[in-house]
Amino acid sequence: MKYIIDSHAWINYFDGNSAGQKVKEIIENNSNEIITNILCLSELSSFMTKKGFDPENSHKTILSMSKIYRFDIEFAKEAGIKHAEIRKKTSWQSSTLN
Repeated sequence: MKYIIDSHAWINYFDGNSAGQKVKEIIENNSNEIITNILCLSELSSFMTKKGFDPENSHKTILSMSKIYRFDIEFAKEAGIKHAEIRKKTSWQSSTLN
């Protein structure tokens, strides 16, 4: 199965918390295809540096365990629109549950 792993998921993976364990099961399953957005490398560099860690180690791990997806402007626009649509649905569902 294909999985797109975002920055938040990689942070959980490196942190080793309970959410990270779920991510680990997905990432380390050799039958899965792991894809990471190229911007995640930038976001993880920032996060790791703020936490006092060397971002090079996380980059090496990501590069060895996933394919890096380099997107274009059209894809970025479409992804933003889809993200807003998903958030709108999620926000509506969350507000009706409270």
